[in-house]
Amino acid sequence: LDTIMKSRDFQKWQKHIEPESIEYWKNPSHLAKASSLLPNKADKVKNLFDYFNKVFIPARVDRKVEHIRYIDSTSVKAVDVKEDGTEVVFYTFVKENDKWLVHLPTLD
Repeated sequence: LDTIMKSRDFQKWQKHIEPESIEYWKNPSHLAKASSLLPNKADKVKNLFDYFNKVFIPARVDRKVEHIRYIDSTSVKAVDVKEDGTEVVFYTFVKENDKWLVHLPTLD
C-alpha cells in the first residue's frame, strides 16, 4: 500500500479496498462530511479518487506501522503505538474470499 500511495496509483489502490467501503465512500453525504473535516475548507471530496488523494494518503503515507492487532480470523488492524500508549489505527484489513482487503473507516 505504501508503494501504491507514493505513486498515487488510484487504480491499483481500488483493487485492495473492500467493496462495502467503496460503496460507502460513493455516498455524496459521506463525501460532503469528509470535505467538512479537511484542514483546507476550500478543498472538497467529490468522489473516491478525491478521498484517496485528500484523506487516505495524507493520513498514512510514510507512516510506520508498529504492530498488527489480530481481531479474529477475518480481521486485523495495523497500528502505531504512541509514547503515551494510545494507538493510531492506520489500516483495518478484512478477509474476503481468501484475500485481505482494506476496510476504510466510516464517519459514523
